[in-house]
Amino acid sequence: MKMKMMKIRNFQHAKNGAPFLSNKNAQIKIQETAFVLLAIALLAVLLFIFYSRFQVGNIQTAVQAINQETAKSMLGKIAAMPELSCSGLGSENALCIDKDKASILSKAKGYEKFWQNVAKIELVPIYPESPRITIYSGKEGNATYSTFINLCSQKADVWSCAIGKVLITI
Repeated sequence: MKMKMMKIRNFQHAKNGAPFLSNKNAQIKIQETAFVLLAIALLAVLLFIFYSRFQVGNIQTAVQAINQETAKSMLGKIAAMPELSCSGLGSENALCIDKDKASILSKAKGYEKFWQNVAKIELVPIYPESPRITIYSGKEGNATYSTFINLCSQKADVWSCAIGKVLITI
């Protein structure tokens, strides 16, 4: 019974009667441990934020590269489309777009699925200047890519050509 009394004497009682340690060193060590754990958690959160920002930057760079490759591919496809190519100038003018066919195609329906990755496609005559021909206009785009082409039109078996650009907005 004396041993039990000794153990009880090492504790002080709070106002509600529950015993608590009187040793201040133990309380300080518990607080130090809590602060160290809090600092480690804060450091882990900061590292996660920096890592996620780095990954977002990599993803945005990859998206831009994919958009550029898609635009380059679409520029080649548009210039070589049989629906738009000049049929009568021979094979030496393979990258020739017929203005008349382009203006008809701009009013045609049913090409929306073909242009699903593109926001806008325009033919812009540079020399001699003439009005733009908008082949497709859909959603808003972020970047515009272009290539030079021959824009030709036929009147009474005579072809007249102009220098132009195909603009693709993705």
